[in-house]
Amino acid sequence: MVRGSKSIVIEHSCPQCGAPVNLQETDRLLHCEYCRVKLIINSNPYPRYQIPLDDSKAEVVYLPYWRFRGMAFSVGMDRTRTGVVDSTLLALQMRGVPMTLGVRPQAVALRIMPTGAENVLRGSIDLEGARKTLEGRLQRVDRISQGQGRHSYRVIVGETISMICLPAYIRGSFIYDALTGKRLSHLEVPTDGVLNRDRHYRVDFLPTLCPNCGWDMEMDRDSLVAICKNCESLWDTTHPTPRRMDFLLIPADAPHLYVPFWRIRASVRPFPLRSYADLIRFANLPQVPRREDEERPLHFILPAFKVNPNHFLGLSRAATISRLSEGESGLFPKSASLYPVNLPVSEAAEAIKVLLAELGKPRKDVVLAFEEISVRVEDASLLLLPYWQKSYAYLNPEVRYSLPKASLRYGRYI
Repeated sequence: MVRGSKSIVIEHSCPQCGAPVNLQETDRLLHCEYCRVKLIINSNPYPRYQIPLDDSKAEVVYLPYWRFRGMAFSVGMDRTRTGVVDSTLLALQMRGVPMTLGVRPQAVALRIMPTGAENVLRGSIDLEGARKTLEGRLQRVDRISQGQGRHSYRVIVGETISMICLPAYIRGSFIYDALTGKRLSHLEVPTDGVLNRDRHYRVDFLPTLCPNCGWDMEMDRDSLVAICKNCESLWDTTHPTPRRMDFLLIPADAPHLYVPFWRIRASVRPFPLRSYADLIRFANLPQVPRREDEERPLHFILPAFKVNPNHFLGLSRAATISRLSEGESGLFPKSASLYPVNLPVSEAAEAIKVLLAELGKPRKDVVLAFEEISVRVEDASLLLLPYWQKSYAYLNPEVRYSLPKASLRYGRYI
């Protein structure tokens, strides 16, 4: 359940020319090598895939499974343990049906479930219920393998959430696995009483044209943000129509890459963390608070991208305690490159409590107070920091934490 398994592959057809296209599970951009079209994939409310069944002699129905993949953090008294969660959970209560899909999603290429599909069994376990079940499993794993006590805190950050549907068929009053022919469960209600059509689910393919000037925008396959080099703007592609993004940029002389971070101002209770001077005292930093530190608001600086969880924590701590400049609002330089923004601000904010455990001294006092800690985001903005390439990593002299290229590559498949 907690491992670094390979990403899922999805087969699809180009909406424009019909040519086959292979996608990764984390892809937000469809690029057809035949007709060269580029389209933004917008699945609402989350992607749905089906395990393919080419030779079916019976009418097929689908059993829904939730799939979670993300960075996992488990805070204990001594340290924070990290890992990658990769798990599937049955979305309905039906005795005899496997609770997980195991390695099936990785063993074959999946297909996107068409909009308006009516042959999916109605799930009785919603997304929040599945999350609670997964967290309970993680808690049991912690207690058995790591011996953590009751003062631990667990959270999954940057979840890639989808639904995977297993093909089955109904014969008489029994339901069978359509891939293996194995009888799974007794069906106690008529077929038309369990089938479901989710009218809210749809998959849209949006053009990569800038809403402002009509120019072709650029974006990486897994990015949530597109760049228009013509009007030097950034666009949030998670909406039905891309929305222009405000951002802060720290100018620099010819950086190899601009790396995105979320600059979050938050209210943290019960700790008085309003200024940088408060952070100096809270983290017991080897500094003497100055008058300007008392006046400078505290911002938590967290990566706006997925990366190895250990590096995510280390980078968040290093960036937050750094005396970074405020940055400048304006236009994105035409000659600059931007690392993909693939972690929404809402997901990054969930890691603030974990970051508090890494910052606070003594650590034990912070962890003991975890049940009382509440974090409320007051303001957030995208901050772009310049990085320079040095051998196998990227460096920023102000942050003083190197970003290994291998860790960045790994993070793009979480």
